[in-house]
Amino acid sequence: MKTSLIKKHNPRVLIFRNGKIGNTIIAVPFIEKIKEIYPDATVYLVVDNLGFNLLKSNPCIDGFFIFDRNKDSLSKQYRLIKNIKLHNFDISIHLRTGIRNELIAFLSKIPIRIGFKLKGSLQFLTHITPRRKGIHVHTELSELLAYISRQNVNLCLPRLYCDHSEELNVSTYLKSNNIINRQYIVLHPGGETVNGLQWSLNYYK
Repeated sequence: MKTSLIKKHNPRVLIFRNGKIGNTIIAVPFIEKIKEIYPDATVYLVVDNLGFNLLKSNPCIDGFFIFDRNKDSLSKQYRLIKNIKLHNFDISIHLRTGIRNELIAFLSKIPIRIGFKLKGSLQFLTHITPRRKGIHVHTELSELLAYISRQNVNLCLPRLYCDHSEELNVSTYLKSNNIINRQYIVLHPGGETVNGLQWSLNYYK
C-alpha cells in the first residue's frame, strides 16, 4: 500500500491558491480536509489580496503570503521568496497551475512540491498528477488530495468565515438598503474561467 506524500510529524505545508475568486472559495474544503487528515500540520496559503480578505478568518489557515502574479514586480517576488524560505516549509501544494508559482516554491527550497501536470511545459514539481478533463474543480481537488494522502477523499461544500465587524457591516448595509436580513443565494456572473465569459446585460432583463 502506498504511503502518504506527507510523512513528517508536524509538517509545514504551503498551498498556492492565488487567482480567481470562485476557485479560491472552492479550495476551502481542500484546506480544511488537509487539517482533518493531518491535524498537526501548519498550513499557510499564497493568495492575492482578494483571496486574503475572503479567507483571513478561516481557523484552519495559520498564515498567509500575498502574491498577485499579474501586478507584483520582480523585486516584490524576490522578497516573497526570501520570506517563504524563512518558514522552512516541507511541502508545497499547487492548486493553481503555472510555472511562476512552481518556480517560487523551487527557489524557496521547499523539498516536496505537488501539483497537476501542465501540457507541454517545463515544471518545477517533484510530484505530478494528471489533470482529468471534464470534471468539476471540486472533484479535481478531491482527487488531488486522494493522490497526496493515499486514501479516499470526499470534500464538503465550501464555507466562508466572517469576523464580527464584517457581520455588522453586512447587517448595516442590508438595513440601509431596506433588504431583509435572511439567507440569500449570491451569483457571480462576471467569471473569467472559460475564455473570459461575461454575461450580457440583456440576461438580467
